[in-house]
Amino acid sequence: MKSMTILMPSSISELGAEMSTRLKSSDISSRFVYYNDVVDIIETIRGGEISCFLFDSGIEASDMLLVLTEQGVEIPTIKFGVNTSLKSQSELTFKGQTKQDSLIANLTYAALMQVSSESENHYLPAKRLIVKDSGHIHVIKVEELAWVGGAGNYVELHMLNRQRSILHRDTMSAMEKNLKTYGFSRIHKSSLVNLNAITELKTRDNGDYDVILENGDLLHLSRRYRQNLAALLQVNS
Repeated sequence: MKSMTILMPSSISELGAEMSTRLKSSDISSRFVYYNDVVDIIETIRGGEISCFLFDSGIEASDMLLVLTEQGVEIPTIKFGVNTSLKSQSELTFKGQTKQDSLIANLTYAALMQVSSESENHYLPAKRLIVKDSGHIHVIKVEELAWVGGAGNYVELHMLNRQRSILHRDTMSAMEKNLKTYGFSRIHKSSLVNLNAITELKTRDNGDYDVILENGDLLHLSRRYRQNLAALLQVNS
């Protein structure tokens, strides 16, 4: 289970229990640290690791980012409105990118963005797959492969620039092992996705995600492989 420590104003402390319950349903264990002023924020950040920082719209985002920068900390920040609930709109900022979504969706997103240094992907030079299909031999560049789908004793290779998939006799486990270091991540028992082919993530009401690729294909991120979303979200960082 993914864990996160959330630094948030004491004025919304009553939301802590509800946040904890909702995050737990997404396999996220949460701990809350409350602050009253900037002094509290600085002391808390100095005292330990914080996964996410919440502040309200009465505070300038640039001021809060400056505080974090001065402390040598780079974590997701979430700015929320005066009337706060888990469904209210908020703005997530991390590494120069912003995302508008509900507070609970952005909290979930922030938790899954945390990637430990040992799990970071290291990309290798271009690799090619030699695939026999219907009397043809295809030479496929790995970077042109959008995703791999399971099909019994075979796998289906879905390309970025082709409408028809290519059938290849291999297992999902073997493909995952061969492609992992080339930027591919398992997001479902029957799908392995090229992280560089992802253009959008959409949250579902139940906390799951839909993954949209450059070629228009839509895949489902299952809960079993939710931890892989962290690497997925960091691909362009």
